[in-house]
Amino acid sequence: MDLNLKVFNNIPWYTQLGIFASVGIVIVGLGWYFFISGPSEQIAIKQKQLDDLRVEIQKGQAVEQKHQEYLTQNKQLLSKLATLKIILPEAKQTDQLLRQIQESALSSNLTIKRFQPLPVAEKDFFSEWPINLEVDGSYHSLAMFFDKLSKFSRIVNVADLKIIENKKASSNYSITATCMATTFVYNEEKDAVDTKAQKAVAKK
Repeated sequence: MDLNLKVFNNIPWYTQLGIFASVGIVIVGLGWYFFISGPSEQIAIKQKQLDDLRVEIQKGQAVEQKHQEYLTQNKQLLSKLATLKIILPEAKQTDQLLRQIQESALSSNLTIKRFQPLPVAEKDFFSEWPINLEVDGSYHSLAMFFDKLSKFSRIVNVADLKIIENKKASSNYSITATCMATTFVYNEEKDAVDTKAQKAVAKK
């Protein structure tokens, strides 16, 4: 050991300084590798995993928000569809419509002389259902009757109105009126077929 120290002491001072410096650099490098570099790499890996997890969470939140928006829109569309089916029923409902017209006519002091449903005319997503009407009454009663028809939950259009005076009749039945009352029926199957066809064309 003494010999080694003597040999070391015989080395020039600047060489000794270089040796100490080299040893110090090695020690610092080892310390950096084991105590600083290693944990830093682990922290970087964990940080990336955390960032990736946050991205996935944000994607999930976006999907959840879109899902909620879809549910809200679907609920609104169902509500609109329910309203549409009231205005445009899926069936002609002859008995119900006849009863409503008869009740409206009677409450307006009119007598129905003819109620003649005509062939249905097919349109895009609905059908027109014309009904030939003839009633006896007064001008005032006829106006009341048309006002009540306009307040039906379903649409009823009145056209081709003709009024003839009944000179021999009483004041309560001074006129005979004929008209074409047209109501509408929603064609759900045809609308569904058209919608599928439009989607197929859009995909092309």
